[in-house]
Amino acid sequence: MKPEYHITISLVLSIIFYLFTKSAFGSVSVFLAGVSIDLDHIIDFWISNKKFLFNIKEFFDYFYDNDYTKGYILLHSVEFIPIIFVLGNMFLGKIITYGILLGFISHIIADYIGNGCKPLTYFLTYRTYRKFDVSCFCRCKECLK
Repeated sequence: MKPEYHITISLVLSIIFYLFTKSAFGSVSVFLAGVSIDLDHIIDFWISNKKFLFNIKEFFDYFYDNDYTKGYILLHSVEFIPIIFVLGNMFLGKIITYGILLGFISHIIADYIGNGCKPLTYFLTYRTYRKFDVSCFCRCKECLK
């Protein structure tokens, strides 16, 4: 899913979260968690291109032209939900933890819907088992756009 959709979804959810909780920190945590998950795409780009340089045009061309066969997307992992819940409640408090979870889960759900993903796409264990082959992500290459 394109970044602008995640930004919009995260912004709307962070406003709603603020209206219910009156917590600015909680609201910011929704937005940051909902958007920052996509930073793992930069790592994929670096691994695939074997260079740590960053060119924004080259980066987007790489993903939108489906120029890749491996995808690690390490932060896009459902297995992190219980980890976030436990560690967040231990160290961050409930409001911020729930904000992070809302942002994280909404990002994953939006990707499932927007990318036409297979059911196990966002399970790190499944992607590891499939050796991070992008054919395990979606039903067709075009849906990765």
